[in-house]
Amino acid sequence: MPRISSRSSVSASLFGMAQGLRRELGLPVELSVAWPRGAGVVAGCLLLATAATVLPARAALRRMRRA
Repeated sequence: MPRISSRSSVSASLFGMAQGLRRELGLPVELSVAWPRGAGVVAGCLLLATAATVLPARAALRRMRRA
């Protein structure tokens, strides 16, 4: 099964919605996405997820070493 990156699947959905609006409204619809802001949000989420995983595991390993 081919892997589809989340960015490509999101951009395909956005382009599809813009095309649908163009057809329904009969007006030009410009697609504007703030990719740097979205990338910052994704990076922040990855950082929080990593911290939420590493910190408890580190604490558990310290307790195991002391026992």
